Amino acid sequence: MADAIVAAGTTGAPMNLAELGCGFGGALRAVVDRLSRRDVTVRTAVGLDFVADHVQLFATIEARRAADTGARTGVGAAPWTAHPVQADVRALPLRTASLDVAVCTGSLSHFARTDAVFAEAARVLRPGGLLVMTDEAGLLGPGGEPSETFRRLHPPGIFFLTGVETRVAQLRAAGFTDVRLRELTDWACALLHDRLKVMRLFFGDLAAIYGPDEARTLLDTLTVARDEYRRGAIVPALVTARLPV
Repeated sequence: MADAIVAAGTTGAPMNLAELGCGFGGALRAVVDRLSRRDVTVRTAVGLDFVADHVQLFATIEARRAADTGARTGVGAAPWTAHPVQADVRALPLRTASLDVAVCTGSLSHFARTDAVFAEAARVLRPGGLLVMTDEAGLLGPGGEPSETFRRLHPPGIFFLTGVETRVAQLRAAGFTDVRLRELTDWACALLHDRLKVMRLFFGDLAAIYGPDEARTLLDTLTVARDEYRRGAIVPALVTARLPV
């Protein structure tokens, strides 16, 4: 994702960046850290999530990360800080045209009204601003309907499926003119293969943490997602969209 931001040419000046549906903030921290390693300055990094527990844990992790980084560098403070905010992504508490980049890593399929989310993202991005998203479980492909097992483990009301053409049309309706979709099937299958190998190897530890039934459900969820990727029913993708200048 950081590579997509750099490749899009939005990195000339210090940027304001936010993640929609940030969870515990791990992806946001990774993106900002990788941008920093590419000599890209992030002036402000904001993580927005609707779940209060996620935001609270994000804040705890970020405080520890910032303190550890400051102590390690000997300057007393981390070079950048991510700020968690509890918010509905359909009504962001951000000023109009206040962001250079908005990202969404894996949360897109959980948004019931992606059209409203895209409209709000367009509002808070500056002219020429960039929206970058990974969609891992929400895009329907040409391989037929997802299996009953996939739908059971990705239930309606929690996961919302959308066709690729509909997704592109939603982005264009929100005002984005440069919409690109890069299929990530090979990468996603390889990633899940490695994850499943590790989870099976350490299944006892996984069961001790989550419980045997939940651990088995996690394995089944990743396995069926990989199977649906392989047959093209679900298309994992990196989606980028830019506002006109």
